[in-house]
Amino acid sequence: MEIWTWRPTLDALGELQRQVDRLFDFTQDVSRQLYQAWRQFPAFNLYETAGEFVLLAPMPGVQPEDLDVTVLGTSLTIKGERRRPADVPDEAYRRMERWTGKWSRTVQLPESADADKVSALLDNGVLYLRIPKVAEGRPRQVQVKTSSF
Repeated sequence: MEIWTWRPTLDALGELQRQVDRLFDFTQDVSRQLYQAWRQFPAFNLYETAGEFVLLAPMPGVQPEDLDVTVLGTSLTIKGERRRPADVPDEAYRRMERWTGKWSRTVQLPESADADKVSALLDNGVLYLRIPKVAEGRPRQVQVKTSSF
């Protein structure tokens, strides 16, 4: 005698599972799109060397004339704009994942940063900001001499 499992043609629980999976796939896709739309400013890395702080920010498609870097006190503000190509009409786009438009980002500089000597360089789509440290913030080696009193 052969034993087999009875399965009706309408699997209600299986259909419910498929609908729930579709719902979660949709919400993950929507949340990913909302996150990308909310984050309309460039990410950056900031690291420290012995004599300076270096800020690296990717700026693909941004021209130097579209960037504005200002320092006020200990606040460093980077403003810019990424423009769409003028020769491509809106109806020609099938998908747009890179955001365009104006953006601004402000960061606080460390107290040991010399805000008067910040330099900026845009090279191969990466913005390099070099922020030297003030002389008082750097450790200074003091030489010990021997002498007779």
